[in-house]
Amino acid sequence: MFYFCFIHKATFTNSRKYQCKALFAYIVCISVYFNLTSIPYLFCLDFQSARTLSLAQGGRGGALLNDTITLNPSLLGFQNIASLSGTMNWLNSPSGPSPQAHKNFNVSVVDGKNEYVAAGVSFTRKPSLDVFHGSLAKKVAQWFSVGVSVKRFSTKSNSDAAAGKSKTGFDGGASFSIVSPPEVSSIPIQIGFTSDNLLNKISHEPFLGPRQIGAGTKININQLLLLYGDVLGHFPISAKAYPLFTLGSEFALGNDFFARGGLLGFKKEKGWGTGVGWVGPKIALNYGFQRKTYPQTHFQHALTLDLYM
Repeated sequence: MFYFCFIHKATFTNSRKYQCKALFAYIVCISVYFNLTSIPYLFCLDFQSARTLSLAQGGRGGALLNDTITLNPSLLGFQNIASLSGTMNWLNSPSGPSPQAHKNFNVSVVDGKNEYVAAGVSFTRKPSLDVFHGSLAKKVAQWFSVGVSVKRFSTKSNSDAAAGKSKTGFDGGASFSIVSPPEVSSIPIQIGFTSDNLLNKISHEPFLGPRQIGAGTKININQLLLLYGDVLGHFPISAKAYPLFTLGSEFALGNDFFARGGLLGFKKEKGWGTGVGWVGPKIALNYGFQRKTYPQTHFQHALTLDLYM
């Protein structure tokens, strides 16, 4: 029988000495990435949880629980659990003539226990924008799942609303995911294919970004180290298409704690992310940090609390 492990926890038989050596190697690798690699940071998500932030916006092949709503809805079809999640995300802009801090708030709920269809809904409040997300997923085989998403945005500037200039709009996407059965690969591998902003109206781009087509993978090396890789194509209406690449890793510290890191970009900008997380039987707490280094410096933080039901 094939099983999908939604939090990739395991009972470790490795010695403490081995885990310390592995952690040291992980830190060295991440440090080399951060100092030697120049990879851009581009607009690609409506919202980032602490886990997504620490993986540098990656995870389309391995999104968990409420992250599936915005990253890859089809992966919810494999996750037989219900979850309530809340995130506070704040962005600091220390460079430039007027340093500012913007706070975003998100609350979401997913239900993967329904035998007919899994579903999730999300609400994100930004300084001048509200975004609602809804997603559906269906596992059509033990190794294959499909998903769809829809979202609605609305500006909440009082002056624009009073002048009848407030903007609203809809968009959405589709996705599918494949999980390798044990008889095919001894190393668990997940692959996800996603699309977003398929309507792609030019009036929506300042709020939701351009049309996006992407793919991602998650490789569970040995229940101790997980690797992520994403590629995301952006297709603006009035500009040339461009790609975005992300690389991420997640290191398990025993059964309950995780350390994460990631890089993203290609040509235009640079950025990286890191973070930590704790997963308990009915609750999880995660912190994520992301730094944009070029052309302007931005520091973004997020705290996410998940409750499992």
